[in-house]
Amino acid sequence: MVIVNFSPIEIQRMKDHAYQFMHKSEDGFCSLSLEKPMPLTLSLENQTEHILSFTKISECNVSMAKIYGCSTKEKLIGTSFAKISGKSLDESRSLIHAFLKNKCSLQNYDSELRIENNAIKNLLSNFFGEIESGHLVSIWGSQKDITQIKSSQIKLEKMLFLEKLLGRISKSFLSATPDSIDAIINSCLKDLGEVKHIDRSYVFLLSKYGNKISNSHEWCREGILSHKDDLQSLNFDKTMPSTRNALSKDNIFQVSIRNDYSKLTRDEILMMESQSIQSFLLVGLKNEDKLMGFVGFDAVHLPYDWTIEDISLLQLFADLLSFALLNVNFQKELIEKDKSLHEFYDRMNDDLEIAKETQKNLVSLDFPNSSYYKLTSYFRPFEKVGGDIISYHMHDDYIDLMFGDVSGHGISSAMVSGMVILSFRNSSRLNESPAQILLSMNRDLKTIVLNHHISAACARFYFKERKLVYSYAGHPPLVLINEDKFEELPGMNTPLLTLENIEYFEKDLILSPGSRLVFYSDGCYEIFNRDRQLLGLYPFFEILKRESHSKDAARFIQNSILQILNFCSGDIKDDLTMLVLDVN
Repeated sequence: MVIVNFSPIEIQRMKDHAYQFMHKSEDGFCSLSLEKPMPLTLSLENQTEHILSFTKISECNVSMAKIYGCSTKEKLIGTSFAKISGKSLDESRSLIHAFLKNKCSLQNYDSELRIENNAIKNLLSNFFGEIESGHLVSIWGSQKDITQIKSSQIKLEKMLFLEKLLGRISKSFLSATPDSIDAIINSCLKDLGEVKHIDRSYVFLLSKYGNKISNSHEWCREGILSHKDDLQSLNFDKTMPSTRNALSKDNIFQVSIRNDYSKLTRDEILMMESQSIQSFLLVGLKNEDKLMGFVGFDAVHLPYDWTIEDISLLQLFADLLSFALLNVNFQKELIEKDKSLHEFYDRMNDDLEIAKETQKNLVSLDFPNSSYYKLTSYFRPFEKVGGDIISYHMHDDYIDLMFGDVSGHGISSAMVSGMVILSFRNSSRLNESPAQILLSMNRDLKTIVLNHHISAACARFYFKERKLVYSYAGHPPLVLINEDKFEELPGMNTPLLTLENIEYFEKDLILSPGSRLVFYSDGCYEIFNRDRQLLGLYPFFEILKRESHSKDAARFIQNSILQILNFCSGDIKDDLTMLVLDVN
């Protein structure tokens, strides 16, 4: 502190100016005189007691008087410094300590003053000491009533805190899962209960059919009894009819035991009394207009008048919780549906494995040994089961062969292929010709197979005469390979199940020793490479020609299939099936 010596005239002039400013100001100003100047050499405690004992207000303005409830300044003049320095003697000492430690100066000191009815005023104080010859002789001070500003600041801080709390609650609910939702709700109830200084916060949820209600979550302040276990599976309409009606209508229900008994039934009053509830506030949890339950606050020690802030806070929490519960229930439904779907897929896979084994027994991959001919086949379904057909029926002097393709893929096509094979074998047993067999199959299947059509080639080989009789039903031509000759066997006809009245034709020829007859499905040539280019029928024939030097039928098929798979990079979209008849 810099001490400057002024002349008495200068000092008086400054005092006059200060008095004029002081009396015109809206802030409180005062001058305090020490009846005994205070030596600055005293200890801190002795200086403090000296100021408390010998300092009084010698001058003040009306604004200062009004701060202390005085109508005129004369009523405040003569008051001791202790009265204006805090709401208690200890606070007065704290203010004086701060003043002395700062070399008899105090700026923007925030203090509280207790007035009538124990109300508190917040004051912002500034004090400056006047020192002469090492003694404190007077104190100049100003005080401003900042109660309203302080109240607004506290409200703003509270609003910001509640905003952060609701933001944290919202974030927690957004990430809630069926496993974490209970812990999140309990944590939120605790946060709300503590910030609002209530005794109990809780959630009640309705049962699936809306007739029972249970206390699902609860937080209790220390020393407050929990009644959660007693509030399970209650008949909502019987035990809380007023509650249900109020929440269904207004979504808010608040009751104080002091004056709201008329809102409740006798059972509801008894429930309040059994839990020592003085006041409660409830807000409904809703899915659109349907009540799911409610959240609530209880005051146990004293009746409480719920504020607009309390209601708004609980409404916001109820909205967030309603969304979280709906979201978690949706997750539970998805989990259950996913579980059911996995169980369905497991059952389907089991059924497909059974169907696969069944189809193996129906689709002929093994054939009888003969000195006249050899049959070799290949079957690769697009899915676990397929719609391609290979079957035979043996007679004394000939063998009937059925090679076909049911439209579509998967289980339905596989089921139809099974019916086709059974129909073929039944017709073959009746010694019908290949064309007659196709006619009989068309007749047998048209009433039971409604959404598929079937392309087929039916052939009969008289092995001693090496005679081949064949008939087509919309199937691509069979290929005959004999030494250097590569021949398509002519014929077409209409696929099975496309027309009711149809006639199938057959052709015959004698096969030379060493001849190879090739049956194939359209999946062998209706394939695409990565550039979406189609292989096509005649490029497929070129593959067969290149591999025709293979005398072993299995190797011939294997090499041909390998080239097909290389062309499409293994990406097949249909069953791959081949059957080779080699004439010995």
